[in-house]
Amino acid sequence: MRKMFILVTAAAFAGALGVATAATQAAELAYTNFGHKESFGEGGLAVNGPAGASVCIPGDPTSYGAGSFGPSVTGTLNHLDLALTNVGGSSVGDGALATGVHIALVGGNGADAPETTRPALEEWHLSNLPIYGVGTAKATKITSKLHPTLNNGTKYWIVATPGGYDGCVLWNVNVTGATQGFTSVDAGATWATTGIAPAFDVWVNP
Repeated sequence: MRKMFILVTAAAFAGALGVATAATQAAELAYTNFGHKESFGEGGLAVNGPAGASVCIPGDPTSYGAGSFGPSVTGTLNHLDLALTNVGGSSVGDGALATGVHIALVGGNGADAPETTRPALEEWHLSNLPIYGVGTAKATKITSKLHPTLNNGTKYWIVATPGGYDGCVLWNVNVTGATQGFTSVDAGATWATTGIAPAFDVWVNP
């Protein structure tokens, strides 16, 4: 009887593991502007607090960055990969304390720029980012916990805002020629196009 219990338990565990593995494997690429093997460029959109301008772009005020996308398939968000590097902060050794960035996924409703009146579908705060200019930086994976539904044919925005008063993060540009990049220097009240988009991808569970 005991042996049978162990066998049934093992079978149930294997079945559960199989379901989990299948769910993990089901994630599908819905958007990307990365190059080969998630490659991206060295320049990018500065995302900094008011005191972070001294290490980002001297004299520039608080800066936000954003990129838009339309998923190629409808599904619930699995994860994002963003090309983010830390330019200023304690990990760089410039005396600044802030090292992170705040990321928000926002519905676009066909707008030509992020709408600050729309609530975020999901938000994250990232603090352990690669340091700009040190080695070969890799994209940062951001796993969804809320799994909002993303619809094919709908525009969405990924908005990056400063993680602290004196920090500076660079959202590195893509190398594929994508152009849907935006920046704001007035807390998101207005946005200007940059002519080149920050690098990222979007994975969904169909």
